[in-house]
Amino acid sequence: MIYAYYDKKAGDSYLKNKKGLNIFLFVILVICFFTIAWLYPYSLFSIQKSFTYHPDHIVVQEYTKDLNEFKKIHEESLRDDLVSSRTAGVLTMYEQDWFMSDKKIKIHFQDLDVILTEVRNTRNTLLELALNEGYSQEAKEYLKMNIQQLVAIEERIVGLMNSKHHSRSTLILQFKNLQQAFMESLDIYVSFYKDYLLNSSNIG
Repeated sequence: MIYAYYDKKAGDSYLKNKKGLNIFLFVILVICFFTIAWLYPYSLFSIQKSFTYHPDHIVVQEYTKDLNEFKKIHEESLRDDLVSSRTAGVLTMYEQDWFMSDKKIKIHFQDLDVILTEVRNTRNTLLELALNEGYSQEAKEYLKMNIQQLVAIEERIVGLMNSKHHSRSTLILQFKNLQQAFMESLDIYVSFYKDYLLNSSNIG
């Protein structure tokens, strides 16, 4: 009869090494998972699906100054017409925290849908205003330009929502571009409103 020889010490060492290897591989996988989640904040690997954005301090200061100046103009020139009443609603789109804060702000993936809804509502408001008569030709052009600008902003946001593979560095650039697009939209609306005050008849 042949008896199998079992070296208990060697067997225990093998099991110990195998267990250590499994732990090592698990740790590597966890590190890889969190690294990918950090590099790609909106990817399937990300649990929170959030991205921390830090707007440029000087840009925020200039934008806030321009916005407050426009709000003052609006408050001091209120009329009982459609443009004045709708402008209060339009302003909410230009007062979003993520590009007005000079501190870091977390933007969750679902926030993009909220931002998109705000932009679409504002675009619909501008389309409503555009249907009315009484504007100067220049004011009409400003309205048209801003509607086109908001369509472009919508496309940027939809692009962010449909591209979950974007890296953190890409998102930083895209949000900076999106912020700049909102600022350009405000400039156009301010130009429209000032022309409306000077040259347009009461609307609505």
